[in-house]
Amino acid sequence: MEILRKFRERIEEETDVKWAKYAGKVIKIKVREMKGEGVLIELDNMGKRLKGMKSCYRRNLFSFILMFLIISSSMKSFIVNEALINVGQEVKFRGVVLNNKPIISFYSIDVKIDEIISDPLGELKIGDVVTVWSHRDSPAHIEDPVVGDRVEVFGKYSGNDTRGGNRESGNYVDLENSRHYLKIFAVKFRGIVVDASSQYDVIVRIDEVLLDPEGKLSPGKYAHIDIACSTSEPNVDWPLQKGDRVEVYAKHFSYSGWNYSGYDIVINVWIYSRDNPYDGYLKKIGGVEFNADIWVDKGCGSTYYIGDPIKIYFKVNLKAYVEIIDEFPNGTKKLLTWGWAQPNKIYYISGKIGPPDGYRIFHIYARDEHNNTVHSQCYINVLEKEKPDLTIENVSYSPAQLNEGDRVDFDIIVKNIGRKNAYNFNVIVRIDGEEIYSEQIDVLEPGKIKHIYPTWMAIKGNHKVEIIVDPQNNIDEEDEQNNIKTIYIYVKEKGPYTFNVDIPDSIPFGRIFRINITILNLKDSTIYLKIVLEEHSGFQAGDKYGDGDEVKDVALNPRGKISLGFKAKVYGVPRNSEVVIIKVYDDKGKLLQRIERKIYLIPQVASIVAVLSPSWVKRNSEFKIIVPITYSFTYPTLIMLELKSDGELIDSSKREVVGSGIEFFTLSVKKKFTNRVGEALFKLRLHVLYPEEGYIEARFPYRNITSYLREFKVVIGILTANKPPQNLYPTNFILHIRWNKEKYTAVQIYNEAPGSKSLKNISSEDFLKWRYSLFNWLIFDSKGNIVMDNDKYKRLAFVAEIAFKRLCVWNVEYIKNIAESYKKCAFWAEVGESILIIQKLALNLILAMKGKALESCIFEGIEKSGKVIGLTLTTNEVMRYLREIDYANRLIKAVKSGYEVPENIIVWMAIFGLKDSASKLEEANQYLTDIKPGAIIDYDDALAFFDKFKFSEIMGRSSMRLLAVRFSDEWLSFKQGIMELIPLSSAPLIYEKLRKLLGIKDLFDYFSFMINEKKYFELWEKILTEKALELRDIYLSSTSNVIVVKLSEPEGQHKLYLHIYDFEGRHIGLESHTKSIEVEIPGTYYFDLGRNIIVILPRNIKIQRMIIDADYAHSSFESYNITILTVKNQQISGIKVCTGTIKLGQKQEFTVDISPEGRVEVRKRRIGDVNYDGIVDYRDLAILIANYG
Repeated sequence: MEILRKFRERIEEETDVKWAKYAGKVIKIKVREMKGEGVLIELDNMGKRLKGMKSCYRRNLFSFILMFLIISSSMKSFIVNEALINVGQEVKFRGVVLNNKPIISFYSIDVKIDEIISDPLGELKIGDVVTVWSHRDSPAHIEDPVVGDRVEVFGKYSGNDTRGGNRESGNYVDLENSRHYLKIFAVKFRGIVVDASSQYDVIVRIDEVLLDPEGKLSPGKYAHIDIACSTSEPNVDWPLQKGDRVEVYAKHFSYSGWNYSGYDIVINVWIYSRDNPYDGYLKKIGGVEFNADIWVDKGCGSTYYIGDPIKIYFKVNLKAYVEIIDEFPNGTKKLLTWGWAQPNKIYYISGKIGPPDGYRIFHIYARDEHNNTVHSQCYINVLEKEKPDLTIENVSYSPAQLNEGDRVDFDIIVKNIGRKNAYNFNVIVRIDGEEIYSEQIDVLEPGKIKHIYPTWMAIKGNHKVEIIVDPQNNIDEEDEQNNIKTIYIYVKEKGPYTFNVDIPDSIPFGRIFRINITILNLKDSTIYLKIVLEEHSGFQAGDKYGDGDEVKDVALNPRGKISLGFKAKVYGVPRNSEVVIIKVYDDKGKLLQRIERKIYLIPQVASIVAVLSPSWVKRNSEFKIIVPITYSFTYPTLIMLELKSDGELIDSSKREVVGSGIEFFTLSVKKKFTNRVGEALFKLRLHVLYPEEGYIEARFPYRNITSYLREFKVVIGILTANKPPQNLYPTNFILHIRWNKEKYTAVQIYNEAPGSKSLKNISSEDFLKWRYSLFNWLIFDSKGNIVMDNDKYKRLAFVAEIAFKRLCVWNVEYIKNIAESYKKCAFWAEVGESILIIQKLALNLILAMKGKALESCIFEGIEKSGKVIGLTLTTNEVMRYLREIDYANRLIKAVKSGYEVPENIIVWMAIFGLKDSASKLEEANQYLTDIKPGAIIDYDDALAFFDKFKFSEIMGRSSMRLLAVRFSDEWLSFKQGIMELIPLSSAPLIYEKLRKLLGIKDLFDYFSFMINEKKYFELWEKILTEKALELRDIYLSSTSNVIVVKLSEPEGQHKLYLHIYDFEGRHIGLESHTKSIEVEIPGTYYFDLGRNIIVILPRNIKIQRMIIDADYAHSSFESYNITILTVKNQQISGIKVCTGTIKLGQKQEFTVDISPEGRVEVRKRRIGDVNYDGIVDYRDLAILIANYG
């Protein structure tokens, strides 16, 4: 009775004036005791008793009842058998009007929600149809929308109702006070077109605002119109011209503050296609503004050189008298032409740029027939004619002291100190007037140098050495007087011996190489010499590091000859070249000769490309992994791969290789390493052993862009089914996904039907189809039902796979390592002398893979073509992708950094791409940091992670290939394309030019090569989601004649288990000793979805008993629902729902009877009911006597 008293007091306390006449009246309720703690409160005929009240008052009363139940502190739990709806909360959302049918004195507007802004209690969902209801006298602000308008609504949520006989909506929102509103959420304005140079991007200067939800628009501000459809669509008037007056209406927009093509944009709006007829339009409305335009053939802002030809274009949109003026740097002006011009006719003036250099402005002054005037101008830069200027910057030779018979190695540096490339010129070397060397140089960019290396056998005496650049004077240079350099050298008469050094021009970095020396005694007596190979930083003389110079004493018999050999190694910081220093002393320690010889270094590298492993394996089963390793070695080399877990060696494999290529290693994991359910961490280490040094392990100087260590995870689990139909086995790997305030569960499913498949020469598409037919996801809603909405199902399966890959491949450490690798590569590429190293590595390591993005959970196969099978790129697709990555602005930035030299531009494009990729990877690594089986995943976080990761993978890998593009077949045509793009100064011009240039096959192939990465991710998502739907449909067909048992717990409760036994004693449920799921009945599924456990049995199975197990419960008492239903030909033929509570540590046992027709009876088993018939009688006694006497 105390409960009733509090209930009544609460009702009276909360009563307002509007329904005071009901205050004090007793609400009829019934209260009865429940087992355990708590009470059952039944609201008896509440709707009937309150029938005479207005709906809003009825709702208030329900709210107070609910409030009472929540506030009351005297009870620990309640079970309410009436649906008490959370009403009275204010909500805010946006959506599209489906109909607007006023009812006499009321507004009634149906709105389909597409965006939820505020919904405290989570009553709304995207796609819901809500009826917005208000009295016409309401103080709320209500605009009058038409069907198709997008609106924003703020009002009070009123729950499920049937007022007005509404057919579509199950939800109502009332607009009751002055704060509530329904307003059209769109922008509409008029203005003048100021830029229509691109048919997809239009700039409008606003002069009239018609709709503006946030009041941020005003006359004089600029809007950017993105026409996201063909301009032939009926909702876009095209063509547009500068000066056209237009009206713009759009429901998709964003306020901004950015600069686009020199205009400060305050709003971006998007116009869609005819498939979305209500999304907006762009219409001409007349009122043409008088304007004039003037431009030049290279584009305003471009650079001309004195003597260059130029065309000056101009036009007016109305008939007008025009004057064209040329303004010089000193402010003086020159009239170029004048006269009447016809509307929209393009005129031009041809000529050549004359002096002086500096800025130049071309003006157009126009006056129409009504004496309206307008002015426009075009600015250009004028420079003196750029020319190359070739000179000899330095000449050196070795040895420094020359003796007769020595080999003289020259190092001559030619430099272009001009401002233009020099092409196809010769460099010759003359000694004493005789030409001893000639070399042609194809191109030398401004500021760049070129080494040439002539050799000469020394002749005693004084000699004049002349180096001449461009001896035929074919190059027009700024200075023609600095092309010759002369030096004089002296060669001593032949000494007592001749000395010849044989060293390869290129040697492998970090490996022992040999230096061979031949000495001939020219005297008739014995001579004694000391030969020293100098050890210095980064250069090891001899077999060991750190023991100093390598010294050999020799005695040469009269006229005798001796051959010596030294070993050496170049180590340390990767570089392109090194110097070998050899000294010769006589027997008294006098230095007779010093020889310096430059050698060039070849990187020696190997790298783990990927770990191709199963993502999930069954406990106590063996599996194999495949590891592709790319390599480049000058000498035969032993590469060995070791696989470990917890420090214990699992397997290893080794192979001898030489040259450049890719090898596949297969390693096996035995059963002993898969005997524990959960995540298993495995570590791979790549060892490189050099046979020439007794198989010592090599160092990894290029570790920043190679991978010799790799960790990966494999989820080890159990199959929670026994010979199920269609061979679909649920695994114990589940993920929970939060999306739009709903919770879903993804269960990884193993499909035994596809079987194994050879990975050799398999295409990307075929592998993905096989992979996602083998493993995919079943998606359940919070009630344990399969999600049937196809689009929702595909989205959730995609997010589940993203999270799974985040666990097994894209983990925090892996992404961190990639980001560091990209940063380091960008740093090295900025150091000019290291670029060649990067290019060589990129050539050897990246092109060997044909640009494929290999990962362990998704192996796409390595194809010779490097193309994604089944996808054909079009010019429009290439352009769309280039816009997505902001290619044009990256190019403009790279052009400035690379001094307009194509080779430099390539490097800077790669640098910017690598830096951006590293940054995006670091951002991605902030998402999904705690993925594990049973984890809760936020849908939006998963997509945010994937978008950033995908961008970085595409951009990073493409940037790495850019560093090697000069070595590829695409280089010449790509360079041709870049040179045509360099003069363009704006993104629209670049994209327009690119669209034309993509007709060049090699250039198109180059961009296809880059975009292949993006297309792969699209293919991956497409196949994954399609196969997820196929697997769901197979599962549904396999459960068309079954018995379904579902144990459900309330939100926040954990953890009850379900056990089922048949009459043969076979068990389904948690096995107490192993703590794993046991499924002994063939044809059965077991799903543990967290709050729901679902067991699906064949229809012919007879259940002997069913047990609810609270051994692992968290609370003293926990409640549950258990549902048993029978399905025949996909139709429910019988159903039974039971509810109850259970005490911690207890078990409750039930018997289940199912008739042939599918009717279900459930009885709680009594003590002594030995034969499970629900009755304790003489039959049970007979069984006990028979068994125990």
